[in-house]
Amino acid sequence: MPWRMHDASHSNSGQQHPGTLASTRHLLERTIATLSHPERYRVAEFPRHRGLQEWYIERLPVQAPSLALVHVRDESSDGELMTDVPAVSRLTVEAGPGLRAGLARAIADLPPETLVAIVAGAVAEVPAAGVWDAIKLFEMHPAVQAVGGGRG
Repeated sequence: MPWRMHDASHSNSGQQHPGTLASTRHLLERTIATLSHPERYRVAEFPRHRGLQEWYIERLPVQAPSLALVHVRDESSDGELMTDVPAVSRLTVEAGPGLRAGLARAIADLPPETLVAIVAGAVAEVPAAGVWDAIKLFEMHPAVQAVGGGRG
């Protein structure tokens, strides 16, 4: 039995302690309050159920930053890249030996504050929730330069 699990331990009860939930929610609310634009965020139930109720900071779909989706198209691409995120520049570059130069040309005229999402492979749709979550990470952690993700 791990050191924290004993008969009187909450971690051994098989139940989620309500105080833990309240404490987590309070901490996340305090974090939001410290942000320069707290109106862009809210505490919400985590979108995937992993066995227990969890809270997370959700980026609301308001005040979208400048965003460009760059679709790297190759033979496995499924046509046009689709997303339901508003105010997005959609750019396409071809995969292959000229990819680096193609990416540089594609983003050269974008404003410097533009967030650029590079999507490759057989991706046909970029869900808005994933885009807003990436935006949140860039806004909350200014030192972040890249965010990755996958399906699932």
